[in-house]
Amino acid sequence: MEIDLSTIEFVELIKSSESPCIFRTRWRGKDCVLKVYHSMEPSYTDPVDREVDIFKCESQAYTKLKTHGLCDKGFVSDFYGLIKQINPKEWSSYLNEFLRDRLPPNAVLLEYIPDPQMVQVQEHSDSVLLIDFDRAQTFSHDTIADRRRQLLNEEKELMEYVVNALAADYKDGKIQHTWYCYYG
Repeated sequence: MEIDLSTIEFVELIKSSESPCIFRTRWRGKDCVLKVYHSMEPSYTDPVDREVDIFKCESQAYTKLKTHGLCDKGFVSDFYGLIKQINPKEWSSYLNEFLRDRLPPNAVLLEYIPDPQMVQVQEHSDSVLLIDFDRAQTFSHDTIADRRRQLLNEEKELMEYVVNALAADYKDGKIQHTWYCYYG
């Protein structure tokens, strides 16, 4: 879903970085996060077998997560839509970091989660929320190569281990089963 930037109210800059700049915003009466990305020009040094544009990685991941119902189930931040080809001159009071870019920035609009933390065992919550997909590689079932399918199966097994280990650590009240994930 494409969103018109003029329907979004900027509240505050949360974080400024090379890419993205993250803003707390309001849209349709909801607190949201707007992640604005510097557009990347393709380079001959880019790998041919993976996407390196952070906006494309994250927007494709959220689009698929939303399509498959994971946003609605609360496993990931809700994804509201995309803002493409932003003219930073029109929004220079907020997007002045993008004025010298050769290509217009793009953005994703997400559910605002107050005080997000890195994945860790927390006594006050029974849920795990995944929040960052800026390096995610997405594929369709009919175009994925056998090697990629094998890697995805290995990743699935690893994630199942991590989920079970997080549950065990929560039950035990200490980081034990996931220690290597944090410090290894």
